Amino acid sequence: DGTIASGDLADDAVTAAKIADAVGLGKILQVQSSIAQSRTTGSGTTYADAGFSDTITCSATSSKVLVIANFNFGVDNNNQSVTSVSLKQRLLRSNDGFSSDSNQIYATTSFSNFPENSGMDFIIAGTTAMVTVDSPSSTSELTYKVQVRSNSGDLWEVGTDLGDSEFGARGFTLIEIGA
Repeated sequence: DGTIASGDLADDAVTAAKIADAVGLGKILQVQSSIAQSRTTGSGTTYADAGFSDTITCSATSSKVLVIANFNFGVDNNNQSVTSVSLKQRLLRSNDGFSSDSNQIYATTSFSNFPENSGMDFIIAGTTAMVTVDSPSSTSELTYKVQVRSNSGDLWEVGTDLGDSEFGARGFTLIEIGA
């Protein structure tokens, strides 16, 4: 009749621990994190490395990776006659090198308007937290990194000086989740 009566199973055949081991869904399998205490600067409209990355090797191709990247940034209009500055940020993943835009798994933009366009110097600063769930389908070592660019050639920095000769932390937290 498709049912299993309690008399059909040994007393210790089914336990909570055995069910948890067999299922494995949604379990945190490992956590990897890294922090950089330095600053990376650049300019231009082409993506450049933000100066920090981290790696993780998943235990199964069905695993997901919860990726959390956070960092302080600053964007300087460099006395241009513009009314806004922005910083585009993207998160990339690779298991064999970063050769193209196809490695991008997440992107965002930080933007600020300024009501002056006469060449007055202004800077925006902020914090970015990028959070996404990645499905890499791989048991090879995976590298995650952040790249940034400005929209109009503005100067940018990641790991912005906090004014007391220390730089803001930049870092990754990578969490493998059993699927």
